[in-house]
Amino acid sequence: PSIGLGADVIVGFPGEIEAEFETTFRFIASSPLNYLHVFSYSPRPGTTAAALTGQVPSEAIRERSARLRGLGRDLSLRFRRSFVGRDLPVLALREIRTDGRLRGLSDNFIDLGIDLGGRDPAPFMNRILPVRITQATEDTTLAEVA
Repeated sequence: PSIGLGADVIVGFPGEIEAEFETTFRFIASSPLNYLHVFSYSPRPGTTAAALTGQVPSEAIRERSARLRGLGRDLSLRFRRSFVGRDLPVLALREIRTDGRLRGLSDNFIDLGIDLGGRDPAPFMNRILPVRITQATEDTTLAEVA
């Protein structure tokens, strides 16, 4: 139930019509996905796709990509917020974030900042730590050692 699910999505491949994009958007919105990697199609000379009819205008590709990226942010936030107050095992990386917190990665790929309460981060690095998720915002997920 707490698995992290992601998908790569190509937007604007030749022949994609607005109705098909809307179907894709609704499908993703109702899915259990919580991470999207959105690619905007662009023709490459000499490829089969570049010669296909139904090339999607670049403005439509930009708009559709922006909508899907926004949806991806919403899905991620909803997923990460579902863990606030919960304890998770997290791999503490050998990296201090710009906010001074130790960077960690959960087994379901939540990237977070671990507050060590002023303690030296070195002994915590490269270890699995029990942490409690304390906050999830559009920009970040925060935790403290449980």
